[in-house]
Amino acid sequence: MPDTHGCPGGCGQPVPRKHFACPGCWRRLPVELRREINASHRPGRFGGAHMHAMVAGRRWYIEHPLEGS
Repeated sequence: MPDTHGCPGGCGQPVPRKHFACPGCWRRLPVELRREINASHRPGRFGGAHMHAMVAGRRWYIEHPLEGS
């Protein structure tokens, strides 16, 4: 499994697997979504509330694309 994934914010930056997005795109997310993603994270476990929070974050990026994208 690769150590990185593409940033869901649309910038194209590689992001370490332990992070949701690159620093710039992370700051673009509304604070409420950032808090939800962080609060639902459980190391070594993937699913449930955390999955729903990440889907909401990805949806927000789709609805609010980077300018010029």
